[in-house]
Formats: sequence, structure tokens, C-alpha cells
Amino acid sequence: MTLFQRFFLLLVLASLMPVLAASTFFLRSGEKAEENAHQLHDQLTRLTADAVEAELGRMNRALSFASELNRPNLDEFQELKLLQQTAISYPGYSLLSLLGPNMVEMVRVGDTALFPGGNVDRSAETIVRRSRETGRLKLSPVSLVANEPVLALAYPLRRNRTLYAVYNLSTLWARLKKLRVGDNGRIILTSKNGTPLPGIVGTFPEPNWKGPGALNAKSGWLDKIPTKRGTLVGAYSKTPSLPWRVLTLQPRSKAVSIGEGFYMKAFLFLFLLTVAAISLAYWVTRQLTEPLGHLIEAAKRASRHDFQQRVPELGWGELNLLSQSFNELMDQLKSFEDLHVERVFEEKARVDSLVHTIPDGILMASFDGEILMVNAAARELLEMDPAPEDGEPQTLKRMNEVLKDSKLRDLTLSVQRRKRNSGSAEIEIPASEGDSNRVFACRAVTVTKDNRDVGILVVMRDVTAERELDRMKGEFFHSIVHDLRGPIGTIDGFVQIMNERSELNEKEKMYIGYIRGSCERLKQLVSDILDTAKIESGQIRLNPEPLPTEAVLQQMRSLYAIQAETKNIKLKLVEGDAPPAVLECDKELTERVVMNLIGNALKFTPRGGMITLTIGFVGEEGMEFEIADTGPGIPKSKLETVFEKFKQLEGGEQAQGYGLGLSICKKVVELHGGRIWVESDEGQGSRFKFRLPLKPKVLDATAGMA
Repeated sequence: MTLFQRFFLLLVLASLMPVLAASTFFLRSGEKAEENAHQLHDQLTRLTADAVEAELGRMNRALSFASELNRPNLDEFQELKLLQQTAISYPGYSLLSLLGPNMVEMVRVGDTALFPGGNVDRSAETIVRRSRETGRLKLSPVSLVANEPVLALAYPLRRNRTLYAVYNLSTLWARLKKLRVGDNGRIILTSKNGTPLPGIVGTFPEPNWKGPGALNAKSGWLDKIPTKRGTLVGAYSKTPSLPWRVLTLQPRSKAVSIGEGFYMKAFLFLFLLTVAAISLAYWVTRQLTEPLGHLIEAAKRASRHDFQQRVPELGWGELNLLSQSFNELMDQLKSFEDLHVERVFEEKARVDSLVHTIPDGILMASFDGEILMVNAAARELLEMDPAPEDGEPQTLKRMNEVLKDSKLRDLTLSVQRRKRNSGSAEIEIPASEGDSNRVFACRAVTVTKDNRDVGILVVMRDVTAERELDRMKGEFFHSIVHDLRGPIGTIDGFVQIMNERSELNEKEKMYIGYIRGSCERLKQLVSDILDTAKIESGQIRLNPEPLPTEAVLQQMRSLYAIQAETKNIKLKLVEGDAPPAVLECDKELTERVVMNLIGNALKFTPRGGMITLTIGFVGEEGMEFEIADTGPGIPKSKLETVFEKFKQLEGGEQAQGYGLGLSICKKVVELHGGRIWVESDEGQGSRFKFRLPLKPKVLDATAGMA
């Protein structure tokens, strides 16, 4: 799509916004007309329901004389007089009669044209029987008597008598028939099932009309009522006192009409407005796109570093200022480019000087194995040809041609094939005759730029002196530890002999106890140092054998139950899910790990706390051991260092350890091919966990250290 087309489409869309707004207004006008019709019909139904309720109120007030009929010792003449007074005061009652215990009229006053004849037996009428049974007023459905709508009611009195009355609804019906909704709408009354009440319909909307159907809700709107006059609409509301419904009816075309020719005029107006908007958009687009086209071509030339050709000054308004500013920008970019090139060459020279003089070997290659850069130290280490002199072509080889050491080749190959982002290894390079071998710590990493991998960087650092220092330190510790075992054993033996002497007083025995405790801690330190040295030097081999979990739990219970009870600490032992096979491991070393972790937990758990040992199967990772305590917890900053040698945490019984126990635990677990870690929240205790495979993956310390 061209620039002109894009601008034209954008301006057309913007220009058509008023058209859309006008269309929305016209459509909303139709919706508003229908909404107004809903409100009008709803208000009419509620007003009519209030009028019906007022008529029923008058009927109800007329029955107030019933309390007079309940007076004792009232003779038949007085009863007749009360009925006559009520009939005169409320002419709406066409019949008032007093029924005896046999439900036959004893006294009656009424319109003889509607109700001729003498006293009538009302025992067959439902409302009379129901009134006697319930002791409450009962109303009959509306019926026609001599084509006039009436409503009969029965009211129970004392001495097993009943007041029977018939109320004439002709006046109410006549008022409702006069009400109009618009020019040709009507208001009628129906029952709950939607059937018009007798005498209310007449010929509207059609003779013998059966109604719209059930009107179960208290109010609502009927959008489509089929009749012979066409489709009607209307609203309905329930009368408060009776299960009647006030229903408005009006032809739909009249209810929602918004005037003849409205939509035709609206369509013509919108069409003319659309044509005007498109024409304006076309003219504005032509005025904008031509100058912008010149600017776009100039920007493309600038992207190709062509800052020579200037943009012609455009003829109107801000676009002219834009062209002038663009030309000034081109001049500044040209000056900046010239300066930037000089700085790039200077920066490259400094970087090359730094990389090529650094003592560590540095090599960078692409992912297809082609060497991109190598410094002098790497050339010497890998026995590559010296760097070419200035002006001579540089011929670099591929990585598989220059990397002779298998460890270094496998390391770089794994990064090159994207198996991992980084890795490290130590290689030993044979020295010339008479010199010792050199050890290099090598690290290969993936180099990224702008979230894109661009190559592999290999760094080789000479750590020969560091490894020699570690070896000398290990030999020194090993010699010192071996030399210490004899004196410590001698001291401990003499202390035991002195402790058995009977002439020692209590204070002297206390001092002897201090000496024995110190000897025990020194012996434990010597033992830990020797074990650490043996593991690191590969002198310890695993002796795998079946180890049932219940045996470990029982062993820990027998070892630590008394210690825990002495400190008032609850020791809880839990056996989790059983494995599909018995765990095979070095029983002595595994139990030592568990004992070391429980011993640490006892040191740091306060009195009244709890230590939980849980052993259970966790699927592919084998058997998990968890030692949880309720001690002070471990700060997050110390979680990464707790398994290092000679690292101790604050708190607990610090004087009883030297920071080697957890280090030995870690080495033993890794010797089995497992892993160990700690989870802790400060102030909420710690959870030391380690997992062992059901069968050890390696069987000697040398393999474990690899």
C-alpha cells in the first residue's frame, strides 16, 4: 500500500467519524422512541392499577357495617335496616343479604332487576362454604349477571351466619373502556392467566379475544401480541389486592413511530455527509503525501549514509520548516559520522591492545566452529601460529582443529550445539621436560547481543599456582591431623585415669570434665578433617547394601530419644511412601549423615521444640530424608554457604562444632549420586533434605568428585 493510499484511508476514516456519530444518533432515536413507549405503557398500567385499587377500597369500606351485624340481641328488623342503609350509602352493591346457619338468605336488600325472587339458598356457592370453613372473607371470580360484571363476596359472622354481597363493577368497567392509549389503544383487566375479565373487552382488539397468555410476573412488557387488528404491544401490572392484571394494548406501528420519511431523510443526509468527507480527505491527502514523499526518499538515502543530497524546501506551513530542519539534521549527521568513525577505530585499537595483552587465553568462535578472534596467550597455549604482521592476511582455523584436550573440546562442543549456555572444566597441559604440568580453569559461555546469540567465548586461566597451594595446604592439614591424634589420645587416656581417682574433689572433677570434653571435640575435629581429606582424595569407596527405612528410624530413636527428652524436645519419626525396592547405599555413611543433621537440629532447637525425621519415596529421584526443626532458622544470606567447610551459623551450641559436619554430609550424599539442600525461613525453623537414588550412581570418591 502506497503512502498516498495509507494517508487517504486514514483521513477517510477520521472524516467518517461524524457520519458514524450521526448514524448512531438516528439509530438511537428509534431506540429512544421504543424506550419512551415502554415507559408510557408502564406508567399507565400503574395508574390504572391504583384506580382499580381505589374502587376496591370503596367496596371494602362499605363492609364496615358488618361489625354492627355481630352485635348480640340484634333482631331481624334491625338487620334489615343496616342492610338498607348500606345499600343507600354505597349504591355499588347490587345485593346485600344475611345467610342463616343453613346458608339460606334470611334478610336481603338488592336490585330486583338483577336479582329477582325471594330468599335464595346459597349453600351450593363455593365462596360461602369456604368462608364458613376458614372464617375469612372470600371473593368469587368476576361474572356477568344480566350482562353486567359483578363480584360476589362472603363474610362470616357470629352465630353461624354469613354476610353475602354482590358488587357491581359496571362503573369501573365503563371508566376503563373510556381510557385510551394514543389514538387507538385500550386498557383492559385480565386474570393471572391472561384471560380478559368478563364484560371488559367488547370489540377491541377483537370479539371474544382470549388474551395474550399467562402473565405470571407482577409487571412486564409484551412486544408481540398477535390479533386480527395486527401486532399489538403493551405493558401489564398486577393490582395490589386482587390477582388481576392491568394490560395496555396499542398497535406496534403507533407505539414506536418516529415520523414518516424520517429514515429516508436521514439516509440522504448521511450520504451527502459521506461524499463531502471523502472529497475533503482526498484533497488533504494530496497536499500532505507529496512533500512527505520527498522526505521519505531523503531518509532512505540517509540510511545508506548518503548525506549529500538535500530535500527541496516545501511550499506551505510547517512542512517547509520540517524540510529545513531535515536538511540541518543531515549536515549534523554527516559531521557526527566522520567523528564516530575516528572514535570507533580508536576504541577498537584499545580493545585489541587489552585483549591481546591479557595473560588469560581468550578465544571467540561462531556457532559453526569458525574461530573469529584469539589473543596471544591463547595462541601460545593452543600452539597456534603467531598472529600475522600488519598488512598480511589472517588465516584462522576451526575450533576442532586447535582444541587438542578432550575435556575442553567436549565443553565447547556442548555450548556450540546449544546443549547449555555455559560450562567450565579444568585441563592439565603437559609441560616441557623438567617442568611440572600446568593446570588451566576453562570456561565457555554463549555471547549474546540484543537478545540474540552471536557466538561462543572461551576463557582459559592459569590456576597452576592455586592448585599447588591447595595441594600443599591439604598435605599440611593431613600431616598436622595425623600428628595431633597421638597427643590427643595420650591426653584423653591420662584424663580418664585422673578422673577415676577417688581423692579428687568436686571442683577438680569438674575441671577434668572440661578437659575430657575438649579432648572429645578435638578428636571429632581430627576425625572430620581426615574424613574430608579421604573423600576429596578419592580414598573412600562405597559399600552399598540394602537399608530399610524402618531400620534407620529405629536406629535414630534409640540414639537420640534420651538426648531429646533431656532437652524437653519432641522427636517425631515419620515413614512416608514405601519405595518399589529397598534402598541400596553405604549404611554407615548414610546413617552418619542423618545423625549429623539430627545432632545439629538438637543444638539449635530450643527447649520445648520439636524435631521431625521423615523418610519416604519421591519417585524418580529415589528416597528423600528430611530433618525439620523448630529452631531460629537460617538467614537467607547464609543458605548458600552452610555446606561449605569451616562455615558456622550464629546461635545454637557453637563451641561444639567446627563447620565440617555439613560439608561431610554434602560430600557423602554427592558420592551416592544424590543431592542435599536446606529450606528455612528465619524465625520458623529449618528443613534439611537430601535425596539418594535407590541404587548409588557412583561407587568411589574419585567418580563422585568428577
